[in-house]
Amino acid sequence: MRFSASVLICFLVLSIWLPACSAKRQTSAEDSFREASLKTNALVQRYGQIVGSEQTDYLASLERRLRTALPENYKREKPFKVILIDTGKPLAYSPGAGFIIISRGMVRALGNEAQLVFVLAHEMAHYYLKHNFIASERDELFSPEQELAADKLAVGIMALAGWDPMQALTAIRNIYKEARPFLLEHGTHPDPSARTAAIRQEMHESGWRSASLTDRRDFRKFKMSL
Repeated sequence: MRFSASVLICFLVLSIWLPACSAKRQTSAEDSFREASLKTNALVQRYGQIVGSEQTDYLASLERRLRTALPENYKREKPFKVILIDTGKPLAYSPGAGFIIISRGMVRALGNEAQLVFVLAHEMAHYYLKHNFIASERDELFSPEQELAADKLAVGIMALAGWDPMQALTAIRNIYKEARPFLLEHGTHPDPSARTAAIRQEMHESGWRSASLTDRRDFRKFKMSL
């Protein structure tokens, strides 16, 4: 895998910009953690949580590889806490403070490990980009611009970690196939064609070649266990 100077420059710029953005938030770290914990617990109480060591260890290994692939000054010291909830609905959600929620249904909708990695990296990207939710009557959602920005950063994260970022395109098609009504009803998620076009542009401008890692036996075992 080969990266151009533009990729490294992009991450250096982000490493300077992201801390400056954090100053805009008035909520303390403790309040953010408490709020994210409450949101996470509410979903766990509603759907249940899959806590088998086979499943949690596998997700932790993906999180660790993604998190540690970033440049040193861009890394999060504490691991993201990936919560696997027990519902057939294809859900992925980042309530903040390093929590990432993904559902059994989301995993089942994806075709290989690289697609799952894109979903996790996308939720990580919301954290790194300091995205805030917009108001909604029923749900907490990100804006279309934030979703596109998270997609772009996610493909960079997964490429640095060694997975094929081209699989992000297939992941988006698979997700919209299963969850299109919800994703489009609020107008906050861009049309899938807009997302895939933005990802293609990001990959073209970054100038790297696709990595070889797409799938592993571990993912197939994980998916079959759900």
